[in-house]
Amino acid sequence: MKSQTSFTLHEFKGSWKEIGRQYGETCREEIKDMHEYWENALSVVMTDTPMETIGDKSSIFTEPIKAYAPEFMDEIEGIAEGAGISVNEALFHQGSFEMDVTGPLYIGGCTSFAASGRATKNGKTIAGQHFD
Repeated sequence: MKSQTSFTLHEFKGSWKEIGRQYGETCREEIKDMHEYWENALSVVMTDTPMETIGDKSSIFTEPIKAYAPEFMDEIEGIAEGAGISVNEALFHQGSFEMDVTGPLYIGGCTSFAASGRATKNGKTIAGQHFD
């Protein structure tokens, strides 16, 4: 995996799917590097589970995403198209840590959080995740 010393800002426009496709195309190498990172990291702790199986299990997120925020699924599908990866691989990259909490695989990782209503300054929903 490449070392990064600065933050690169990208701006995309269009429909959710088009934004995802542009992101996937622009960041294809970084996405493939991240996939390689996960493949190497998980091969140590999940020796009997190939990366393809892990990606396939990520499909459990499809219906909940479509039900709650279909535009996010459009973006994920666009990312997959632009990066030249499967939709399940894109889902894995979007929800890899959530699989630890709600999914069929124990991966380990850091904390995701969300707050809304009175818990936020303007009542809007916010979500985040840290990666130590």
